[in-house]
Amino acid sequence: MAHRDPHLFFTIYTFKGFNMSNNVIVWSKDKCFYCQMAKNVLELQGIEFEERNISLNRWSRADMLEAVPNAKTLPQIFFGEEYIGGFTELQEYLKE
Repeated sequence: MAHRDPHLFFTIYTFKGFNMSNNVIVWSKDKCFYCQMAKNVLELQGIEFEERNISLNRWSRADMLEAVPNAKTLPQIFFGEEYIGGFTELQEYLKE
């Protein structure tokens, strides 16, 4: 299995129109390639976020499913009350 570097494979987008007072939440887990990619994109854009890692004791899969009942993968991303989706949807959202 080839090693994938989470610092590669994404495009940096010009991000307009997001009110930084909105809370950005990233539901994630340890050793999740796309979770790390999503966090990297947000950091490169200067967007602060709260990570809710379900691998740790503070947040659980049940907590995540309460926020996103049909979630089957991670990450799951919210900008304020707006549900974005996963990494692919984050990329599309930032293009708009």
